[in-house]
Amino acid sequence: MNWVLASLLMFASSVALYTSIRKAQLMKISIEVYSLFMFGVPALAYLFFIVAWGLPYRLPVRDLIEIFAAAVLFSYLGNFFSQKSILKAPNPGYSLMISKSYIVFTTIAAIFLFNASLTLKSSVAILMILAFSSMIASPTEPKGKGKGKSWLAYSFGAFFCWGLLALALKHFLLAGIEIFVTLFYLTAVVSGIIFFEIKAKRMRIALEPKDLLIVLAIGGLSALFNAFMNLGYQTAPNIGYLNAVNASSIAFVTVLSSVFFKDHLSAKKVIGIVGSTIGLIVLLV
Repeated sequence: MNWVLASLLMFASSVALYTSIRKAQLMKISIEVYSLFMFGVPALAYLFFIVAWGLPYRLPVRDLIEIFAAAVLFSYLGNFFSQKSILKAPNPGYSLMISKSYIVFTTIAAIFLFNASLTLKSSVAILMILAFSSMIASPTEPKGKGKGKSWLAYSFGAFFCWGLLALALKHFLLAGIEIFVTLFYLTAVVSGIIFFEIKAKRMRIALEPKDLLIVLAIGGLSALFNAFMNLGYQTAPNIGYLNAVNASSIAFVTVLSSVFFKDHLSAKKVIGIVGSTIGLIVLLV
């Protein structure tokens, strides 16, 4: 699949995914419960494709250890930090813009680690996305509307986890491991951790029909998002390009959260959203 098409499909699924997560939080569904579906549903979907397509799922012990480490240190912790920052931020788009601005880290690292290319136009576009994203990420709120600054620390924790996970996923691709096999092991490990966490806390997993609908949507959208992102990693000149598209998608999450959930949206944030969108167009055209 062409990386531009993959990135656009990833973009759409990202917007829908994080808007659904915000809805789940407003419905008071616990982070652990919707996170279980966010990883568990994709694990089942990827397993289905592995079996249906007859993909080789038996991996050397070294590869399994590396995938397990990436699942725990980058995927599980990245999700933990990200969900905490979304919950505590005045608008989820603010925290996501910080955590997903790892584009600079991955873009530069990919050049040295994977001999990736980087054009001048793409560099300008990525810098535009990052610069305007910082306007969206600004924690300044109207008087009396602040929710504290702890979300910033969680956002930066997610920043490093997501960046290292992106590099690890590219490494697994270059090692010849099938995309859906890697994603299955990653999501299965994280699902297992979250399940035992729920059991340890004696939390209730049973959900009302309306709650079940939203967590299933989160699971399905998560499966699509990760699949399209990794398909893009496979063909993109630099994985930073996909990460830039991913970061710019959060601008639309900020807008939708303001429209549907009345989350805070200032004039400064609007400028940042417009600038990020222009940067996205420059990158893809």
